[in-house]
Amino acid sequence: MTGRKMTALALAVCLAAGAAFSAYGEDEEKISSVTLRVESEIEVGDSGSDVEVTTTSDKYEVDDVEVTNEPDDEWEDGDNPKIRVTLVAEDGYYFKSGFSKSDVTLRGDDATVSSVSR
Repeated sequence: MTGRKMTALALAVCLAAGAAFSAYGEDEEKISSVTLRVESEIEVGDSGSDVEVTTTSDKYEVDDVEVTNEPDDEWEDGDNPKIRVTLVAEDGYYFKSGFSKSDVTLRGDDATVSSVSR
């Protein structure tokens, strides 16, 4: 099935409070949910791993997107790309404690959140 687009992605989302891990001040706002748009150009027979994750939020940004199971040769039918997305809170914001998979909304290509860590 060469050329068939693979859109089933599993996401692991990593949250970071930013470069300075200081105590949260009264003027900082808690981020209790995130929304991400996932777009993948990975197809059966490809050797690359072109995945883009974006957000329109001004409270956090996508810092890094990494495909963690990129094949040695090429993607085959039935492969399920897995990616790790690192988000960083903007100045004046922080991610709440106990952030969970249900706090993440995904748009775009078919993807599911497999884990969240802070």
